[in-house]
Amino acid sequence: MFVRLHVIIDSEIVLALEKARAATEPRAGWRATVERTRIEIEALLDDSPSLRRLVDEMVAEETLRACRLANTALREHDEMPRVDLKTLAYASDQVLGDWLPACDPI
Repeated sequence: MFVRLHVIIDSEIVLALEKARAATEPRAGWRATVERTRIEIEALLDDSPSLRRLVDEMVAEETLRACRLANTALREHDEMPRVDLKTLAYASDQVLGDWLPACDPI
C-alpha cells in the first residue's frame, strides 16, 4: 500500500511544482494513473479494513519520502524548487479522494 500511496503523492507533488511553473492542467495520463491507483487502494482497504486506521500515518510517511525524491530529482537537473517542499502536506482525503493540486477534481 505504501507504494500505491507514493504514486499518488508523488504525482501531487509534481503537480504542485508544475503549478509553480505556471503549468495549467496535469497530463491526462497522470490523471488516469492517480485514479487507477486510488481504485487499487480502495480495493486493498475493502479487503483489509484494519488498514484504514493507518492511512493518515502512511500518507504522512510517504509524503516525506516523495518530497525527498522530488528534491533529489530537482538537484540532478540543477533546478531549485519553486515551492518549499518541507511545507507540502497532504491529508488522506486529498490522496484518496478526487483532489489534485491546481486543477478540477478528476
